[in-house]
Amino acid sequence: MVLRASLLILALLATARLLYAQSIPSDASPYSLALGQSEVAMPADEWSPNPAMRADTFSHIRTMLAPAPNNLSGTWTAGVNGDFSTDAGLLFGASFVRNEFPDIGYSWESFGIQAAKTFHVSDTGANARFASVGVRARYAEEVFGVNEPYLPLDEMTADLGATFDLFPQLAAGVTVTHLVTIYNSQDRPMEPLSALFGLSWRPLDELTVDGAVAPTDSTSSMYHFGVQYAFDQYLFLRVGTVSGFGRNSGAQISGGFGILSGTFIADFSAIRDPILGTTVTFGIGFLL
Repeated sequence: MVLRASLLILALLATARLLYAQSIPSDASPYSLALGQSEVAMPADEWSPNPAMRADTFSHIRTMLAPAPNNLSGTWTAGVNGDFSTDAGLLFGASFVRNEFPDIGYSWESFGIQAAKTFHVSDTGANARFASVGVRARYAEEVFGVNEPYLPLDEMTADLGATFDLFPQLAAGVTVTHLVTIYNSQDRPMEPLSALFGLSWRPLDELTVDGAVAPTDSTSSMYHFGVQYAFDQYLFLRVGTVSGFGRNSGAQISGGFGILSGTFIADFSAIRDPILGTTVTFGIGFLL
């Protein structure tokens, strides 16, 4: 009887974790969520699945908060990340994110460090083409109920990614997350190995179109699509969608906006899932 009850509780916790994760990833930024997590070919922050961020002339600090994701009262996700670049085209970054589901005593948190290198491929000026490679090491911990006799699940994994400019206005990207498991406390993977392939197209200076596909098994995939329009150098509008495997009831749709004023950055997104409801996230950051 005790064994059955324990197995039932574990099943309920796993189901709740799955439903919770289906709506928003626990480590995605407002920028990414507004674009349907489609920015695989042009990752913009340390929460992107692709660690191959391109070196910039600025350093960044970003924060984000998602209060009551999926309309679950008391549940929250929050995080902070930062990066800096060198003149040699190297970028180093670190991130932290935590989410909690207090009604079932569930929590998850992750620490990541990463490095990327940007290469000049050909040409100069507006016709210049670049490529980048990146690697990330990430430690994560899941707690399945603070008052339950279940040990936390601890795991350290590594991600690998790359981007390449096919043309000055068209970039391709690929990443594999959880490529290598460095440590696992229970011999049970927290998340499976996954691959994403993406394209980023800029037909106009003010318009960017991103798309990505993530095979889930031999017969099905998840599809990500996002569009960003820059009204000017200060205001950006974003829309996105996620469809495919696990979305039989309809696609997840999202939208948001970004503001850049001097060294201040603000991002907002709203994600609507046909089953799990609405999630709102927002974040602020600074250029250094």
